[in-house]
Amino acid sequence: MIKAKRFGHVTLETSDIERQVVYFTEVAGLVLAERENGRAYLATKLGDLVVQLETGEQARCRRLAFQVAPELDFNDIRSGIEADAWVTYTEEQAHYPTTRWVEQRRRETGAAIALRASNMAMQWAAIRAGAGRGIFPCFVGDEDRMLERLTSPVPEIAAEYWVIVHRDLRRAACVRAVIDWVRQLFVEQRDVLAGDRDTPISRQTEGARRAVA
Repeated sequence: MIKAKRFGHVTLETSDIERQVVYFTEVAGLVLAERENGRAYLATKLGDLVVQLETGEQARCRRLAFQVAPELDFNDIRSGIEADAWVTYTEEQAHYPTTRWVEQRRRETGAAIALRASNMAMQWAAIRAGAGRGIFPCFVGDEDRMLERLTSPVPEIAAEYWVIVHRDLRRAACVRAVIDWVRQLFVEQRDVLAGDRDTPISRQTEGARRAVA
């Protein structure tokens, strides 16, 4: 199992490197540390490299770097990745429904954990980079051409969505407009949100996603 202590940096390809530099410096608050040969290196204000941008034909994640425990055996890392193991949440997040579901599948199949990460963004980037397979909402995974759906939606981890508003504001015109817009959006995008698209199931491991080779 690869248990990441912290995220290191990510290498991203983009067809518009200038626009991405503007985004990461003006929106994300990073600093342009250096540029050379179609590459841009962005760092935190403390000087830690966070993002490396490279010019490419399409936007994609090329590499991820994580800090791991110094005593970790890199043979274990390699075997975990080669076994198409799971990417899931940390042990502190074992109460999450998705984490419990993955752990149950692991006990049944003996599969390994390739990486534990505390948020979906890190898991998504790791799976796109080929680190293993994991669980995503259908509306996230189905929209990513770099990912392959492995199963149909998993009923055990289905979720309900609620619009919550203060009782004193529920009749305000602006609030009602937002509520009506959200309701209509869910109606129009029902199939996307429910994962009811006609997507082939290539494995029996329910709910999994993996990077397309």
